[in-house]
Amino acid sequence: MKGHWLRKPKGSVAVVFVHGILSSGETCWRCESGAYWPDLLKAEAELDPIGIYVYTYQTDIFSGSYRLNDIVDDLKERAKLDGVLESKHIIFVCPSMGGIVVRKFLVQRGIDLINRKTEVGLFLVASPSLGSSYASLLLELAKVFGNSQAQALRFADDNTWLNDLDTEFQNLKEAGQLKIKGKELVEDKFIVLRKFFRRPVVERISGAKYFGEPYKVPKSDHFSIAKPSDKEAIQHRLLCQFIKEMTKGLSEFAPRIPEKTEDERLMALTSSYRLLAAAFAEAGGIGISEATASAILVSKIPKSDVHDFWRLIAKRVDGWKLFGVAAYVLTFVDNDGKGQDVIEYCLEEGRLSPQQRESLGTYMTAVNSREAVVWCHHQMTTHIKSDIYYNSFLHKHITIVATDCYDEMVAYLLYPNRGPTNYNVDSFYDAIRNLANPKPFVTRWIDWIRSGQFDGNRGDADESPIVLYKIFNEITAEPDPKFNLIIEETLTRVYHLLKSHEEVHKGLYHLVAMLDAKYTGADYVLSNIFPRVYMDRFSADEVALFSLLKSSFQLLAKLSKDPENKTLQTGVRDKWLEVSEIDKITGFWG
Repeated sequence: MKGHWLRKPKGSVAVVFVHGILSSGETCWRCESGAYWPDLLKAEAELDPIGIYVYTYQTDIFSGSYRLNDIVDDLKERAKLDGVLESKHIIFVCPSMGGIVVRKFLVQRGIDLINRKTEVGLFLVASPSLGSSYASLLLELAKVFGNSQAQALRFADDNTWLNDLDTEFQNLKEAGQLKIKGKELVEDKFIVLRKFFRRPVVERISGAKYFGEPYKVPKSDHFSIAKPSDKEAIQHRLLCQFIKEMTKGLSEFAPRIPEKTEDERLMALTSSYRLLAAAFAEAGGIGISEATASAILVSKIPKSDVHDFWRLIAKRVDGWKLFGVAAYVLTFVDNDGKGQDVIEYCLEEGRLSPQQRESLGTYMTAVNSREAVVWCHHQMTTHIKSDIYYNSFLHKHITIVATDCYDEMVAYLLYPNRGPTNYNVDSFYDAIRNLANPKPFVTRWIDWIRSGQFDGNRGDADESPIVLYKIFNEITAEPDPKFNLIIEETLTRVYHLLKSHEEVHKGLYHLVAMLDAKYTGADYVLSNIFPRVYMDRFSADEVALFSLLKSSFQLLAKLSKDPENKTLQTGVRDKWLEVSEIDKITGFWG
């Protein structure tokens, strides 16, 4: 037992071959010439979009108690697992007992198929509605081997199972809720066992009952009728005609118009629209101007044509010209939801310089629609990866990012070993302010503090300590308890640094950063932490020196608030001269 796709559907139509009794998915359909009916169908160019599925079930003289209902259950499960039921149009090709199996399947699964809005086609090939003389002939043999399938197929008035199925299927078809179309073929000749009977296995009264205009296939018998010798065989041609009638009007079977080459398409666009012709001419010079691009974006040119134009132009320019195309198309993405593929093309490795790629972040920050923000956030975190531009993007769009792009934001900002660059600190501040649960960001920030990331170890260009204390000023102005632990950890760190002979210069570095940032908490550090540390920790001479240092810091703090005060400037200069010896202790001013 198995089912396999000879070809998966390219659209909404699947043709399912279900063989008859004492046969298989291989032998049932194969002619002596070697022709295989599913392959003949596969070779039909006009029917290329259809899927072709061949189903094989257990049926031989030793099948014993494996009943028709068991076959129906197996067909149902395999059709579900293999995706056959996903097709909106399913055409069953069923000879002999295969038609009974499928009709029982339709009766059992009718509600499901109706809910799926599935349309069903039945191409019945010598398939009995009320049993067959062949099965009646096999009945004695079936009794010996206990074959329940042949017993269920016998042609007799007391075959209640088959008679009930006939009624149930008629009712399902006539109700009209499940759309069922059909075609019935019947055999012409009896099989060669003439000494037993001289009638067709499936008589017309049993094999041409449900649909109008049945057709008797000339010179066919019960077995040869399902084995067309080539594509000209009448039963194959009738199947193809039936499929075409079933699929009439479906988009996948519409006549295909040959696609124009990209050059032909671009020529057609520039011939049809003067504005696009002007833009094309500019692209051949120094690049498309902002005025022309803006005019295109607000013009009445169909959006699909505008999209095609940008896509084709992008493939014909490079460098800053390509950057210009990407920047213009971002407005198209924002306003009309089209053009993402053009930007993705521009962002492919090697098309833009690193500087140009990063600069696109400015234009991505400018978008406004929710869909554009979400899409641009993905580009920012996967292609652009610039802390500077990401910080600006996040600051503007944090409300959308926090809800629609949370996982992406966390993965980007909390990437292992990511340190507190000037812009990362700002991004963390925005995230903590706006997230309902900012714990991962608070934890990373505290890790930075405890590991000395703000202690001035990363060179003169690092301004993250100043950014840190500027943020603390904002928190002081607009208190937020989410930051309480961060501030507490920072001041604790400063306290321990100032107590240490080896790391006191790092503590002083924090004080300088506080003053540069005009952090209001610097007064608290100078008035409370500073004297307490040195009265407890250092000698009297050192305390005296640090008293001078404290005084000079206080003057510096006043000067930062009033930089034009000449008296203060002189006082600060003189005081720093007095404490020049402090470097012998701290090494800070060297």
